[in-house]
Amino acid sequence: MTDSNKKIPVKKGFKGFFARFPNTNLPMSLSHGDQSKFSKKNKPLSPEMALDFLYQEGDETYDEFTEFIPCFRLPDTKKFHAVVYWQGDMLKYYFHLAIFDITGEIQEKTQLAGTKVEGDMLDVIVANIKSSWEIELLSGKVSVQETNLSKATLLPTSEVSIDQSSGKVTIKPKK
Repeated sequence: MTDSNKKIPVKKGFKGFFARFPNTNLPMSLSHGDQSKFSKKNKPLSPEMALDFLYQEGDETYDEFTEFIPCFRLPDTKKFHAVVYWQGDMLKYYFHLAIFDITGEIQEKTQLAGTKVEGDMLDVIVANIKSSWEIELLSGKVSVQETNLSKATLLPTSEVSIDQSSGKVTIKPKK
């Protein structure tokens, strides 16, 4: 067998983990409340699975109240795997993009969209994911008293791009 025909070993359990993320069609948007449509279709990840596949050195530790919902995988990745999951913690709720190499080792994580309570204000971030895998992030603040988050004034803050051959994530601030 030549080197190019050798089977590359995949991290134990990764195939089962990756299977929890359904295929999706792009474009799509992610904003506050969208986690409910994913949690209706997808069972939460166990704390052990989240620790095995999503935790990176330097991350905040997870507690028994942290919830992880698999959302979807980006389509047509060939040399890497890309998934989006929702993480709910105490007073902060975010969608994240995770990039894995073909063996199932996590390479990068990027926060995409969500909300965080800061005093009497909510930080709100919305992500618009294009078919080209470019992701526009818009952010703003709204009072925690406001029940309609669409009243937040959202301004473009950055653009996230994913190199389609390597999976490398680049974040460019909007000026």
